[in-house]
This record gives sequence, C-alpha cells and structure tokens, in this order.
Amino acid sequence: FLILTVLKFPAHLALSHVLASLLLLGAAMLFWKREQSRYATFFYAMSGYAALSVAIIARFESPDFFVWLSWQSIVVISTAIWFRSKFIIVANFFIFLLILLAYVIVAGKVSTVSIGLGIVALLSARILNWQKDRLELRTDFMRYAYLVTAFFIFPYALYHSVPEAYVALSWIGVSVFYYLMSVWLKNNKYRWMALLNLILTVLYLFVMGSSQLDPVLRVVSFLILGVVLLLISLAYNRMRMKRETKAPNPPESN
Repeated sequence: FLILTVLKFPAHLALSHVLASLLLLGAAMLFWKREQSRYATFFYAMSGYAALSVAIIARFESPDFFVWLSWQSIVVISTAIWFRSKFIIVANFFIFLLILLAYVIVAGKVSTVSIGLGIVALLSARILNWQKDRLELRTDFMRYAYLVTAFFIFPYALYHSVPEAYVALSWIGVSVFYYLMSVWLKNNKYRWMALLNLILTVLYLFVMGSSQLDPVLRVVSFLILGVVLLLISLAYNRMRMKRETKAPNPPESN
C-alpha cells in the first residue's frame, strides 16, 4: 500500500494513509470486540499506527515531524489501554526511544520544540499509572522507563535551547515543577526526580558555571537554588509533621 500510494498518488500520500490508519484501527477494534484476539488486534493496530506515522511524515517537514510522531505515542497508549494490550505498550515505548534518537541525530540542533518529547513521556507515564489495573501490568517498569526518559530529556533540551546564562535557572524551574507534581499527585517518584534534578543543577553550577557563567549570574543562580532547597525542605518537614500528628498512637501496654 505504501509503495502504491507513493508511486500513484504522491500528492495525496498523507490523506490516503490517514484513511488507511482509520480503517486498520477500526479493524483492530472489531477483532478485539468480537473475538478478543490479542494477536490480530496487535497486527491491525500496529499497521494502523504505521500508516498514521507515514501520514505525519508526509505532511510535516523534517525535523518537525519527529515531535508529531512522539505525540502520536499518546494516541497509541490510549488505544492500547482500550485493547488491554501490553504488547502495544512495550512496542510503543521502544518506538518512542527510536523517534527520540532519530530526532537528536537528524535535527542536529535541538530546540525548545524538543521539550514536547519530555512532556509526552510524562503524560505517557501518567496515563499508564491511571489505567494500570485495566492493562493488568504487574510491574512499574514501563512507567519508570517513561519517567527516566523524561528526566533526561528536559535538562538536555533546555541545555541546548536556553541561553547558557539561564540553563541552571531553567533546570531549577524543572525541579520546582517536579516538586509541585509530587505534592499534587502525592507521588514520591516526582519528589525523587526533583531532588536528582537539583543535584544535577548543583553539579552544573560547580563544573560549568564556575568558569563560563558571569559572576553575578552564578551568585544569583546559587541563591535561587538555595532558596528552592530551603523551601522544599521546610515544606516536606511540615508535611511529615502533619502525617505524624494524624498517625494513631500505639496502645499502652499494661
């Protein structure tokens, strides 16, 4: 089908593959609903996703289509949850990594658009956590994998797209974002991500900032980092005290 459309209908390549994607995904839904066939569903669904990828590549210029391909990952995960397919989830993660690697190689210069790749990784982890019972996943491996991917994407993307003087400040902003996520979702994973990202920021300031940053900006970055560390420490101490206050006292022994 791909060869036929490229040779016969090159002007309508994107539209034809969007239609093919809808038909194949419809077939996957039909097989799942009627026969609960995991393998047939996997085959038709992956073929539909492949057709959609071709449509994206045909519609957008390089390297912009890599970002759109990464957002397609959200569509894949959402439909995979409906299919209850662990195979699609695992395959999608490795395809996402290939897209990320291809973007870094082909794009040459990483821009702020690449931050979208990190957002996709975070959203993918949240969707998997939200629907983990429906997918019947026995481990947190895939969610951890997406979170680790996001953890590395954000500093890398910001390092290459933000002016050098503001790299540390942007990384501090990412740490604050992780901390707010940990409070909002009551999830310790984001707290660890915030802590590790702050440690990465400290290392950057000591190694790179001491020689390349303007002295004033270096001092300001250290001050902001110290304030953020102090506020986070105070906030967590307050939360811990609240938990200890609400915890029931053990019964006294006679």
